[in-house]
Amino acid sequence: MLDVAVCAKVPLGEWKAGSPTHLHEFISCLSGHARVEAFVPYVAPDYSNGVAAVHETNSRFRNPILNMYHFASKAQLALLGGRRDVVHWRLDLAQELELLKFSRGLKVAEVNGPLLEEQALMRRMPGPIYWAAKRELAKNLRRFDRIVAVSDELKVLYHRAYGVPSDRIDVVYNGVNQHLFSAGRYRGEAAALRDRLGIGDKKVIGFVGGLRPWHGVQYAIRMM
Repeated sequence: MLDVAVCAKVPLGEWKAGSPTHLHEFISCLSGHARVEAFVPYVAPDYSNGVAAVHETNSRFRNPILNMYHFASKAQLALLGGRRDVVHWRLDLAQELELLKFSRGLKVAEVNGPLLEEQALMRRMPGPIYWAAKRELAKNLRRFDRIVAVSDELKVLYHRAYGVPSDRIDVVYNGVNQHLFSAGRYRGEAAALRDRLGIGDKKVIGFVGGLRPWHGVQYAIRMM
């Protein structure tokens, strides 16, 4: 059985955003095929997955950039203490990954979106900061043996804009845990909720995740 380290700057058990759910489902599923250690900034008091060993870096600073650098440094130092077959890193901006070259095992980066582009577009990043961040991101991408993107469009972006050879990028689409969303499982609860809210038989669109500007929830509202 493979030994896999999963590193993600995601607080496990804080369900107010989509990333903790993503990470929980990933390590829970992966644990059926490998021995998994997860390195995260911290864990909510009531969280438990029962299958993976979870290590906290205690990255709890108010400044999000400081949090990213602190988590990346602590996680990389922890990786130096042993051998893993695979190091799976959920890539983020503002992470210095120089120490990663000293850890053993196949290094895989997971990219869940156009990390820099969404920040530049939605948060009006100044030009000098954008270009400095782009150089840093390109450098970090070169530190990995494989890149896993969640869409074909992301594969094209990281190949064309960051120079990652296309044969080093694998596309693994986001999935759904069908056991949580089986048809009719919550029919009774849904009917009671419709009655309480006065919805009746009207069509409903739902969204689960953080209300970030790049998620485009406003377009669903406009379509309705």
